[in-house]
Amino acid sequence: MRVLRLLRQPAPLALWLGQLFSVTGDKLYAMAVLWLVLQLTGSAKLMAAVSVAESVPYVLAGLLGAGLITRARRLRALIRLDLLSAAVVAVVPVSYLLGLRSVPLLVAVAAAASALAALFDPALQAALPDVVAAADLQPIVALTDS
Repeated sequence: MRVLRLLRQPAPLALWLGQLFSVTGDKLYAMAVLWLVLQLTGSAKLMAAVSVAESVPYVLAGLLGAGLITRARRLRALIRLDLLSAAVVAVVPVSYLLGLRSVPLLVAVAAAASALAALFDPALQAALPDVVAAADLQPIVALTDS
């Protein structure tokens, strides 16, 4: 199986492991933010507002800015985007520990994280030819999408 063969190569393995941890963190963050809004306010409507705040910037940034990242040095841009996204998401626990429990702050963080994800996703796909040979593009796409 070509996908498993790719995991024996350092670059595809590192990319896949990075994506595994990144996507897992993204999903846990999304659940935590919604749970935090519910805990702070008890309002399902505010949970929905945060959820919308995560969706709208993704669409807008995807339409307007995705091409910018794909022209840059792709792998370095991916790393920078993921580190920036981690820093944005880290605002949530830090602000909570400091007693700054604000729904508008959570909405702003959700919107920023969403916009960064909209830039990251197409840049990841554009960077794949830099990681593997053309014959392995389909398997690496399957691997990163899994």
